[in-house]
Amino acid sequence: MEQYYPPDRILELAIGSVVQVNSESGDFHFTVSLVGVDAPNSVITTLPLKQNLPEGFGYEALFSQDDVFEMRTIQDGYIVAFEGVFEAIYDDRLLITSFPEMIETRLLRSETRFPCALSCDIHQGERESYGVISNISHGGCQLEVNRDASYDFIEHSIGQDVTVSLEVYFPTLESPVMLEAFVRSASCQVDGVCKVGIAFKANYEVVRRYLESLQLDSVSPFFR
Repeated sequence: MEQYYPPDRILELAIGSVVQVNSESGDFHFTVSLVGVDAPNSVITTLPLKQNLPEGFGYEALFSQDDVFEMRTIQDGYIVAFEGVFEAIYDDRLLITSFPEMIETRLLRSETRFPCALSCDIHQGERESYGVISNISHGGCQLEVNRDASYDFIEHSIGQDVTVSLEVYFPTLESPVMLEAFVRSASCQVDGVCKVGIAFKANYEVVRRYLESLQLDSVSPFFR
């Protein structure tokens, strides 16, 4: 159920929060971070990475004066949404939109794992294998790898509390991120693809932010 609040509620959002910016037409969206709020004038976020823009588009093609965007973030178990009008791009780093007229919230659905497709290299010492993360949660993920010569070290790590390193390529980051983890399970199919259960050694901020972006993707439009 939706709830509506005065616009100054936006001041409660944490700096650095993941924000999804959606075009009014619904043709595109991208993920940025909240940099600050200049109440009652504007909302300031980072710009999306150029590599994440729609193919063939630059900033100038996506942002025009008076364009309206729906912006979403997550706070205390709720999706928080508001509209902003494009005002400016500053120094090719910051997106400035207008201060909202109201805030709409919805209770966030409880999900344990989210499907995804993240390129990932798994390392243990000098040994490594390549795979794709097919689903992810705060505590771990499922990694799909081919059963070849490099798979042996993964199989021997199952349940042994031997630390492996995952080199994960998140779409909103320019460089891969290393996550330490344990191998908890593995099962191989007749086609040679093995599904490996992974438990993260810590609660990683980069995973939390990625999960928030996936949760925001799953929400239907607010203001249309």
